[in-house]
Amino acid sequence: MRRSYRTATATHTSDGRTLPVMPGCAGKQSTTGLGAQLLNSLFQFQKETIMSFNHVVVWLDHAEAHVIHFSRDAAERELIKTHSQHANRHAPTGKSGLADPVEQLPYFNDIANALKHSLEVLIVGPGLEKMAFVKHLLRHEHELAEKIVSVETVDHPSDAQLLAFARKYFIKADLLH
Repeated sequence: MRRSYRTATATHTSDGRTLPVMPGCAGKQSTTGLGAQLLNSLFQFQKETIMSFNHVVVWLDHAEAHVIHFSRDAAERELIKTHSQHANRHAPTGKSGLADPVEQLPYFNDIANALKHSLEVLIVGPGLEKMAFVKHLLRHEHELAEKIVSVETVDHPSDAQLLAFARKYFIKADLLH
């Protein structure tokens, strides 16, 4: 996931690029005067560069989450492992198979932090963990929960298959709007 931080004269992106910022203007969306067009163009460039991945797909199970931020032409992948010491969550008959919600909290928080800057989120996975994550978002991350466009059941795809599935999903969804 790309992250940036601002200094008085530049915005630094995680991929090593430095984008200039006019001193005293960090965070301003528009201005007036002779340099307004140049400054507005600069801010638009920064916004497109830093926040270029509007879509994200999350595949998760009890052990790990694959988070892929993507656009039409590019993608960035992040792998998040659970903090749980219980790798096998297959419960005896009559039990739900889900871990203790307190035990899942750090894992779910890590996934949620990876999704903060996304505009649309597709959540997929093979079992019940994806629904437990959605419930976590509804309880603790209301703004992020509103960005969920769908929750789908998907087995264990490779990252390339997951990205292809997500791109196809969003193309189909965009055509319907």
